[in-house]
Amino acid sequence: MRLQQGWTQVVFSERCGFYQTYLSRIENGQANPTLSAMEVIASGLGLTIFELFERVRLGLEPAAVAAEPASPAGQTNVADGSTEPSPGCTPASNLAATVCE
Repeated sequence: MRLQQGWTQVVFSERCGFYQTYLSRIENGQANPTLSAMEVIASGLGLTIFELFERVRLGLEPAAVAAEPASPAGQTNVADGSTEPSPGCTPASNLAATVCE
């Protein structure tokens, strides 16, 4: 989402009030941000924390979220359609990938 806005890590970290190195560690899955930090990141992206987590959960690009219905169980694996998480896929890695996109 950051890249879709055309923001560098430096620009986005300043927008959020974080050090660029901390944002880099979040995006690379090397840091687990607190809920408060995630609220700041969501706000920096122009989203609520709920909207950010929903986009991460669905694994969708921002524009596709509104068009895509939520799965009944809310846990469909976008990679293969199963209800099991992808191997090596953690909520933190999904979040990091989504924020950076």
